[in-house]
Amino acid sequence: MVQTLEVGLLVNNAGFGLVGSFLQNDLDRELEMLDVNCRAPLILTHELGREMVTRKRGGIIFVSSTSGFISTPYLTHYAASKAYDLYLGEGLWCELIEHGIVVLSLCPGGTRTEFHELAGIKAFAPMSVQPVVSLELRKLGKKPSAIAGWHNRIMIFLERLSARWINTNVAARVIRKRIRSTLE
Repeated sequence: MVQTLEVGLLVNNAGFGLVGSFLQNDLDRELEMLDVNCRAPLILTHELGREMVTRKRGGIIFVSSTSGFISTPYLTHYAASKAYDLYLGEGLWCELIEHGIVVLSLCPGGTRTEFHELAGIKAFAPMSVQPVVSLELRKLGKKPSAIAGWHNRIMIFLERLSARWINTNVAARVIRKRIRSTLE
């Protein structure tokens, strides 16, 4: 189906999240999220990436999330899916550069899109879309990943200095406050 297209830049941007207790969320919706957030980028990258390697040029962007850096209770599966995108992109950055393919895992935090409204959570310090897109285009071909927003870069830096279990507990407290109405 896509084999007839000559795609120069693949942007794996589709995704959604589910907020709430993992075991109370609908399993079918969790599986849909797995398909959209992980399986679709895997398939598209595999198919279109082969064509790019044949042409010896192209670019692939994975839109991950700052949630991909930390276990995030009440967004547990979403965070895991975004860690998948982050790691897949960073690994392919190293594998594909010798074939003329540039890869970037973009990690925006809250961005003014419909994502947070659909997920049922309030965004923390949401950014406009424009600076996020500008960052991804500037960093493509230069780094394996990029974190949008200075406040997000500081948050991820500080998270790396702390024990993972502490970060998970802090994330749980923050998320609970943002979604309290959906948990009660």
